[in-house]
Amino acid sequence: MKGTFRLSLACLAALAFLASFDNTSATAGTITLKFNDVGLITFLDPGSPEAAAGFLLGERLILEGTFNDATPDIEAASGDGNFDDPLGFLRLTGKTSGATLFYGGGVEIEVDDDTEFEIESLVTDATSAIPNIIAGDIDLDTEGPSFFSNPDSLTSVVADLLASPFPNADIASGLTRFWDGSSSRDGMTFGPAASLVTVTSGVIPEPTSLAIFSIGALGLVATRRRRDGNAG
Repeated sequence: MKGTFRLSLACLAALAFLASFDNTSATAGTITLKFNDVGLITFLDPGSPEAAAGFLLGERLILEGTFNDATPDIEAASGDGNFDDPLGFLRLTGKTSGATLFYGGGVEIEVDDDTEFEIESLVTDATSAIPNIIAGDIDLDTEGPSFFSNPDSLTSVVADLLASPFPNADIASGLTRFWDGSSSRDGMTFGPAASLVTVTSGVIPEPTSLAIFSIGALGLVATRRRRDGNAG
């Protein structure tokens, strides 16, 4: 009976470990874009999840956006792309502290006039169901004419972003918002983005996969301790 229990825990851990590397479970065309710098923190609420996570006032931020790059353009006008992915999510990481938080509420991406790229959460106010969101546009202006070869295709936009770094001319800032149990409050503001923005593609586990992996890891530890105790 004990052997069966240990085997079950070990199997759960193995499955969770594999699941933690699957970043495409939500949608078939999921991709993560990593922006090397979206500006420094200019305001930080001391009672916010950002402060509790260890973000620092004046620290520069890395943004990762995970979304389905096969999402269709919903903008009626040709040459201006608007892409909404309700299953997408965002992540901010401090460049010096290493603090990290996930932000839900879906992802909206806009591409205007071949030169501007904007990303934000679909949800604008945090709720008990979605406690952390990024409210307000994170604007990046590539400064060059026709940087995006096809603004109406998100797959093409992603390819253009990955192709080369670009200077950023936009001075707009981003804003995080959190739910404090009774209302939606501002967590921190940041920006503008760095003068030269590098975008890379990376794979990060979804929050659910991270939780599953943690359960699996605990299972392995429990199995090891049980075996060591029986041996002693």
